[in-house]
Amino acid sequence: MPEITFNETNVELAANCKLRLRISHRGHPLEAAREAVTQALESPLDFPPLASCTVPEDRIVVAVDRDVPQVADVIAGLIDALLAGEATTDDISVVLTHDNPLGPDDLLGALPDAVQARIRVERHDPDDKSQLCYLAANDDALPIYINRHLYDADVVVPVATLQPAGTLGYAGMHSGLYPSFSDTATQQRFRAAELNNRRSRIAACQQADQAAWLLGVQLSLQLVPGPGNSILHVVAGESGVVAQVGEQLSHAAWQHENEEQASLVVATVEGGPDQQTWQNVARALAAVSPLVDEGGAVVLCTDLHEPPGMSLQRLMADEPLNGDESAGPDALAAFVIGESRERHPVYLLSQLDADTVEDLGIGFVSCLEDVGRLSRNHASCIVVENAHRTSLTGQYAVP
Repeated sequence: MPEITFNETNVELAANCKLRLRISHRGHPLEAAREAVTQALESPLDFPPLASCTVPEDRIVVAVDRDVPQVADVIAGLIDALLAGEATTDDISVVLTHDNPLGPDDLLGALPDAVQARIRVERHDPDDKSQLCYLAANDDALPIYINRHLYDADVVVPVATLQPAGTLGYAGMHSGLYPSFSDTATQQRFRAAELNNRRSRIAACQQADQAAWLLGVQLSLQLVPGPGNSILHVVAGESGVVAQVGEQLSHAAWQHENEEQASLVVATVEGGPDQQTWQNVARALAAVSPLVDEGGAVVLCTDLHEPPGMSLQRLMADEPLNGDESAGPDALAAFVIGESRERHPVYLLSQLDADTVEDLGIGFVSCLEDVGRLSRNHASCIVVENAHRTSLTGQYAVP
């Protein structure tokens, strides 16, 4: 019988449920992420080696977006590259996004204790005005606010994860800086733009690029993620070149052309706690919903434990989702779940309790064995592994 795999656990589908297609990544995960990062920064694309880009007493700030796999090894490789030049540990700070569940020990754990003790780790607070500085006005005359540590830095090195262009909630390579390290109002405005239309999404990418340029960011460190918490590629160098090369690598790894539908679509969101977010649930559901044929269903296999936020609570209360400027961090999830459940049943395997899941208007799945039992009611199945990373093109794709 056909099988699905979630977090290295195999589940058998019913004998009557034909596995039509299994969609996964292309490429092999790196075995030594730390060394790969150091090497990429020693020979960046169209840019001098990072070690030669700093002088004594430069204030160096590493801005780490939330969705960074193997983050301890990545940061260790970056610090190794910096310390190979004239930078010292006292010159280096690391700033995390406000919603990053990791702490200093998780972030710096691959470094020696003596190095960890001297590197400052800060957490961005988008609601704290004292942490924000006015950078400039963008082309739409809107103010650009940025984290004070980034504003005051002599050298800013952004570390983020690349996604295929058009991925839900992804405003391009520099969205790991802006709006991630901006104020709450800006973050809400970006979320509202994503809910509105494609033209708004393009404008959001342009605004993120402009903010990075105004901040003086020239070098970027970007990662093409692999399955779970792995990394396929490390791309470092001049931002424009990194954007071009990164997009090609992301598409090669995660973009698939598909002309099939099935009665049951099983989508997985794999990886550790930093990957188990409502944003990734929304990305997975949006990617696979077009694959469901009439009368079919979607099962999302996750380890999500994050409780519903403001926007999902609106959905639970049957209140309208307007896509306005008050859009909460889970607005995309509320919008996608609300749309998808009107077209076909949606089931969720997570760490949430049954009442919470069912109040969202979706089905509760208690364990992987339930997925196998559910497959008895379906004649065909498509499995999309790490669906939150996957971009589908073709007849059955997100418009």
